[in-house]
Amino acid sequence: MMKLQRRITQAYFNRACCQYAPLIQKLAFQIGTSKIQIEELKVQAIEELLKCMICYHRSGSFMTFFYGRLSGIFRHIQDTERRVKRIQIMSLDSMMNMAGPDCDVDSHMLIQEYLKCLNDNEREIILGLFFHEKTMREVSEDCGMAPSTICRIKARAIGKMRQKCEMELG
Repeated sequence: MMKLQRRITQAYFNRACCQYAPLIQKLAFQIGTSKIQIEELKVQAIEELLKCMICYHRSGSFMTFFYGRLSGIFRHIQDTERRVKRIQIMSLDSMMNMAGPDCDVDSHMLIQEYLKCLNDNEREIILGLFFHEKTMREVSEDCGMAPSTICRIKARAIGKMRQKCEMELG
């Protein structure tokens, strides 16, 4: 049996745009950091509204369906931007270290020493976040844990490494 495709007229789409404009505005202002970015987010939200109208199967509330898809897309954009900023910062740091007179071998050995005081799980999280340039979400998916758990483990691991450093210095 052939599935009927939903026909969406321009008037129906315009009415939906007006209806969901406050939601789009709210989410764009929560995520956006500049006027240009907010406008770009709104354009993406309108495109996503059309996609949602096409693929919605009338199971549950459309508002819930649209909000879930839109907030997921906006969170992904936000994570991607944070990752790009972090990579740019790490690249600058790496270039500064390479340009320095002491080849950074000492700090590399020191980091290896501090990582030895961590258990496997903590080491994997620290390496993923700080050395493999992964986001908190990517590390949580790799480890099969919630991002909040990853955050607690990261804080505990940094505390252990700081404590080891203080013991060696003090």
